[in-house]
Parts: sequence; structure tokens; C-alpha cells
Amino acid sequence: MEYTKPLYYYCSTNTFLSILEGRSLWLKNILKSNDSMEQRYFLKLIFDNVEEIFKKAYHRYIDLNDPNEKYSMKYLKRAFLEMECPPVWAICFSENVNDLSLWRGYGDDGRGMSIGFDPAYLGVINSLHTNDILGNNMSFSKVIYGNESMKQFLDGIDFWKPLDNIYTYDEIVGQYLRIVLRILKNPLFKDESFAYENEWRILYASDQYPIDFESILKNKDNYFSDYYKLKGPIYQSTPVDLVSHIELVILDMKRAIRKIWIGPRSNLSVNDIRNFLTQSHLEICAEKDAIEKSLSPYMGNGK
Repeated sequence: MEYTKPLYYYCSTNTFLSILEGRSLWLKNILKSNDSMEQRYFLKLIFDNVEEIFKKAYHRYIDLNDPNEKYSMKYLKRAFLEMECPPVWAICFSENVNDLSLWRGYGDDGRGMSIGFDPAYLGVINSLHTNDILGNNMSFSKVIYGNESMKQFLDGIDFWKPLDNIYTYDEIVGQYLRIVLRILKNPLFKDESFAYENEWRILYASDQYPIDFESILKNKDNYFSDYYKLKGPIYQSTPVDLVSHIELVILDMKRAIRKIWIGPRSNLSVNDIRNFLTQSHLEICAEKDAIEKSLSPYMGNGK
């Protein structure tokens, strides 16, 4: 069944202002996410499931459990860790309305904002979607929770070669890396303990540098460019790294945004937000109840 209710992006007030003033969303490199727990789970999920499938597929030819075997999982995992992983940019939304756990985790401990986006408008992104393993790929999908879902995803991969001949080492490593790359470019799997978040993601992945969005959009048979523009990657420095993001410019903010929530610990009022929207020439959320202040009882993190 098609999802029709708003999908919420919980954020700080500064990020809220940046989104509305810039008329854009930032897709950040998820492989450099601050959420190390999610990264560890995702990598373990990849290793465990790919290892299981490889054991079934190649047991006639090689012993994947033998640490001295040239084809063992130990060496395949090392090949993966040495591989230069392509960046995957993402932004996350939730079905949950005025949710205390999400206010606490993503909405500046209840002091921030929550923007309700129209899922049909976000769904236009899938008109740019391709199935290229090594090309440009953009999609909008619901996150899938649990290990069984990863197994089902792997079962649907269509690039298994017939096992008629004994593989060379390079072929086996290449096959393994192609599968891992396919999963890395679709980071839609999370531990079941996060299922309460009811998360959706916009994802963009590319192995082509520099990325020429003008040519990409021109060559696609879609209506994406009637709704969005793409900019980037744009780089920002941290004390130890360079982190990139893709800017998704929204061309029709009135259609894209259906609801705004003010956090339960924010000092802002509904009238403050309406005045800001009017001053910024943003004709959004004009309906009476389109902007609400959360009155949920809230115990913050003590900050």
C-alpha cells in the first residue's frame, strides 16, 4: 500500500532555518556517519550474510573456513577492507509524528523542529533511479529491519554466475566485492532494535568523478528535474577529515512540505514560525493546523 502521510525530518532550529532559507536538503555521506553503532551492525550484516552465501556456493571448490586457504573469508574480507568504497549520500525521515524518542535523538533534545514532507513529492526521486551497480543511483525507500531482510535482499541479486567451472582467485574476489559494493550502495538495513523509528531514506551513490549532474539529468527519461535540482558534492572540513554532501534543491516548497512541528522544549511559538515563513516568502503550511507546537511531556538529556 502506498504511504500517504507526511514523513518527518527531525532537526535543530539552525538546520530548520537552513533547509527553508536554502530551499534544499543535504544528503550526507552515510559511510562517514557519526552513528558508529549502525556502521558496525551494517558491516557485520554484510560479512555474515555474504559469507553464508559464499559457503553454499563455493563449498565444492574451496574451503572458506581454512585461514591458510587463499580463497578463505579472511582474505575476502581483507580485500573488502582494502577496497576504496564509493561514497553514499543519504537523508533520513520518519513516519512517527511528534515522537519523544526522535525529539530526543534528532531534534536537538526537544528544542528543535520537525518538518513533515509529502511522500509523493519525495517519491519523484525514484524517477532518477537506475539499477546500475557501478553507475549513478538515486532512490527513495523505506528502511528494512533485521537480518532476515538482508538474506531476502541477497537472494534477489541477479548477477550470480553459473557454477559450471572452478573459479580463479581473481574471479572469486571480484564476485565478492561486487556483492559487497551492491549492498554498500543500498544502506537500507538496520538492526531490529531501531524498528520503532519507522525510517525512510533518500540515497544517492556514484562511482563517477567528477559527478556531472547536468549530464545525468539530461540523459534520464524522467520528470525529476521538474521537482528538484542537484548540486555537489560539496566538501566541509572536520578536525581530521573531509566530509561531503549532496544538495537536493526543492523547486516547489509548497508542495513538498505539509506540516511543521515545534519541539516541546523550544521557546518558539506558532506565530514566530508563521512570521518567519511570511518574511522569507515561503507560501507553505498556510492551513490552520499545518504548524503545531508539541505539548508532549518531556524529560530531556539534562543539557
